[in-house]
Amino acid sequence: MRRGRLGQVSPGSQCNHVPLRLAKLKDSLLAQRALAPEQTLRQGCQRAHSEHGMLVEPTTMDKTLARLGLIRKKDPFCQRAGAKRRSPSARRLARRAAPTRERAKATDFS
Repeated sequence: MRRGRLGQVSPGSQCNHVPLRLAKLKDSLLAQRALAPEQTLRQGCQRAHSEHGMLVEPTTMDKTLARLGLIRKKDPFCQRAGAKRRSPSARRLARRAAPTRERAKATDFS
């Protein structure tokens, strides 16, 4: 199809042509972040509702701020730590593998 239309076999770029819901508030959001960088997402949503009459969910506010390149954390060094990658201890594995007395009595058919 693309080859017949454009003479190309390579895939075309896929662009999202849907404008941001808060695109009209871009200047206001930038100014507000400059004045109060410690503002939470919920506070930003409340401000958008009180000043501009737009009901905005925190997820939408988060995505908009991310696309604008604004920092959303108060302190970048206070971010959550990653998941622990430790394996269970050998003692715990041995306990799981060894049958208990109750299990041994229940399975004893003699």
